[in-house]
Amino acid sequence: MEVASLICGILGFFSPLSILAIIFGAIGMGRKDNPKRGMAIAGFVLGVVGFVAWAIFIVYFVQYKQSHGFYPSL
Repeated sequence: MEVASLICGILGFFSPLSILAIIFGAIGMGRKDNPKRGMAIAGFVLGVVGFVAWAIFIVYFVQYKQSHGFYPSL
């Protein structure tokens, strides 16, 4: 789960996999005596940052489309 969290966190900046990074990171951090806990934390943090970046992008895109129209004249 830790490696999957880190990979999804890294890829979350380019695709909406950040939600999986958050889930896998939370599961990985919850395990006791885990030697890969740092990878789970890193994946979780990258997932949160990626999720916030995607949310800002979507809000900006929707606002832009509403102010300029969906089909601007050529």
